[in-house]
Amino acid sequence: MLLAGMSCGRIDYEPLAVDAAAQIDAGLAPQCQASWLSNGVIAAYSMDTQASELVDRVGAHPGTVANGPLEVAGVCGQALEFGGTARVVIPDSQDWQLTSGSVDFWAYFGVALPTLYDGVVSRDALGRVFPGHLAVVRSFSGQLGVRIQGNVTSMLCSNSAMPTERWVHIGFNFGEPGPELYVNGVSQAGEGSVQVNENGATVRCNDPAPVGIAGNANPWVLGIGSLASDDGGAGPNFGPMEGGRIDEFRISRERRDFSMVRDLF
Repeated sequence: MLLAGMSCGRIDYEPLAVDAAAQIDAGLAPQCQASWLSNGVIAAYSMDTQASELVDRVGAHPGTVANGPLEVAGVCGQALEFGGTARVVIPDSQDWQLTSGSVDFWAYFGVALPTLYDGVVSRDALGRVFPGHLAVVRSFSGQLGVRIQGNVTSMLCSNSAMPTERWVHIGFNFGEPGPELYVNGVSQAGEGSVQVNENGATVRCNDPAPVGIAGNANPWVLGIGSLASDDGGAGPNFGPMEGGRIDEFRISRERRDFSMVRDLF
């Protein structure tokens, strides 16, 4: 995954000089290069760990690895595999007070569908509708949902169930002029609804609103849901990403053109 320049304030992806399609057919992800640390990147995690610390390659926002996620082969070197209570926590920061920007990462989902949901990425709290609360989940149908709360709630869903036992690139933009969700470089506008907490609550898909993630004081939690957390906390947690993996997690203040990722597929 090689980043190449900016266009209209959004950073493009350039195809790699490798047989990426063959790697994906084999259930792998394309190789990538270090130039993903480009303009606008606030934090970037290649899932490399030092003891219980998750290294931020930008350097300002290290995370904590807890409850034993497994170190496995990833997109670029190491990834983390989750299950049970395993999680990564990235502390709250004023740097996350973004009215617009993007998040992207590679995910690998296990075969079994979740009973409730897979908590992939979240900054959330139970019973709170505060601006900036965010959740990325895989529902019991296998569909991916990205929910961001503000004065209204924005909800985008994948067009279909997530592929299993292969790496998938997920990227989403938030804020003005509106949210965008991409899976493997393809824009998503799925219909229906996605379950977002352990009480069975669902949110209707294809309900975009140009909200950012400012106003949230919760940490980032990867690999398990934090939708039942206390406000400002990282738990309690529900919805483990059983057998799922995350690699190359990146938070940016720039909106990005994720459509060029499809050149890899």
